[in-house]
Amino acid sequence: MGATWEILDSLQEQFQWQEALYKDFHEHPELGLAEYVTSARVQAEQNALKFETHQIGGTGIAGVLHNGEGPVVLARADMDALPVSEDTGLEYSSVVPGVMHA
Repeated sequence: MGATWEILDSLQEQFQWQEALYKDFHEHPELGLAEYVTSARVQAEQNALKFETHQIGGTGIAGVLHNGEGPVVLARADMDALPVSEDTGLEYSSVVPGVMHA
């Protein structure tokens, strides 16, 4: 049963930093082609996880995690916000007037 608890503890640690990152991104949204702080943060997080990172088209980031021979997995995500005012009442609501992740 010890290994099970180690895995669950590890998952809890992953969840904590991912939730903090999620809330930070939502609290500090940036409009498309102006995601400079967000892009730098994504690149820094990927570098910390030993990804090879590449800047694409100004604010885009591609991360490559080399793991030997075998299948390849691709994931894509948007990081731009919309010009919409947030009225959700969430503790991590946008602090940028007129801009939110919607």
